[in-house]
Amino acid sequence: MIQRQKKIAIFMSSLQVGARERLMVKVGKELNNQGSLVRFVFIGGNQEIKGLVGPCLSKTNLIAWANQVPILKKINKLKLFIGVWPLKNFLKKEKPDVLLAVSIPPSIAILTAKILANSKTKIIVRQSNVIKLANVPEFSNVRRRPRDFIIPLLYKKAEGFIAVSEGVKSNLKLLLGRDKHIEVIYNKVLNKEWFLTPSHKPSHQWFNDENIIVFLAVGRLVEKKDYATMIKAFQIASRQYAKIRLLILGEGPQRNKLQKLIDKAQIKDKVELLGHIQNPHPYYYYSFGYLLSSVSEGMPSSVIEALGSACQIISTDCPSGPSEILSGGEYGKIVAIKDYETMAKSISESLNNTIPKSKLLERAFDFTSENGVKEYVSMISKFCQTQK
Repeated sequence: MIQRQKKIAIFMSSLQVGARERLMVKVGKELNNQGSLVRFVFIGGNQEIKGLVGPCLSKTNLIAWANQVPILKKINKLKLFIGVWPLKNFLKKEKPDVLLAVSIPPSIAILTAKILANSKTKIIVRQSNVIKLANVPEFSNVRRRPRDFIIPLLYKKAEGFIAVSEGVKSNLKLLLGRDKHIEVIYNKVLNKEWFLTPSHKPSHQWFNDENIIVFLAVGRLVEKKDYATMIKAFQIASRQYAKIRLLILGEGPQRNKLQKLIDKAQIKDKVELLGHIQNPHPYYYYSFGYLLSSVSEGMPSSVIEALGSACQIISTDCPSGPSEILSGGEYGKIVAIKDYETMAKSISESLNNTIPKSKLLERAFDFTSENGVKEYVSMISKFCQTQK
């Protein structure tokens, strides 16, 4: 008896091509090579994301006109909200055996669509961040968003979960009251090219001065990243070490607030907000150290990328991920959340007591995308085999 080819859908909402999107395309190609019918699903997908998928894999671009509407092009979550009904129709028409939702917003949209369609498609949610749960002490200082109240209801409709860290898995267990069908697959985002020397140095002048030591931070300028703590710490450390500098890559709603903080601290000649950089790899490679000051994460890719560039890493012990990546402090320094004084001390210590680059790179090889692809394919294939 000839077995029917399994139909697998991968639903991505982000239209910016990053390490996560490249990993998902590799997963799709491997599943396709193994005989499954793979289809990528987008809501208003642009040419960049469609080009990444390429011509060999099927694509469904729901409400393709969305990118022509300025407000929808700018606000991805609004686009997902409008896309719920087309997603419902997609599930009823295509009837995929398994659908992987790559992050929280598409998970909310597809699980809502599944309820509306009364679909039997098995939904696997890739959970990349912790959910702020009520009555959990570690989230007492973190503002809860509307989605944190919606998610517990919808997630009970999902058949499986991929948690990007043990901390995220523990968070999901608290949320769901069970640990069945929750597998941990780390953010294995480093490809072979990441370990190669970039073709050029960053154009910023600090990289051309051998006497200057550059620290880097990468991420959106949002509240949970707590850049204020990082800036305060760097202000203290720079008093002792006049040659250190900090570059922060990323955009976000807190830009003006952070710039005012930098100006008030009188360190605008030592700390710069560079905005979004399309290819940050050279910045990682030529920086001495990397800073993370977040109050919550899932499994921060930026810390993994810094590890793969042999940066000296100082990170807060936030839930969750950094401590797992750095093995409790073996591969970098870990400080308490919002403790800018200890972070300043750790910055100073990293200058005098560096971790060997060979040791950092050895740990980084645990996070290569080749290993990640195998783990994703294994879990998705397992769900296909149990499909009724």
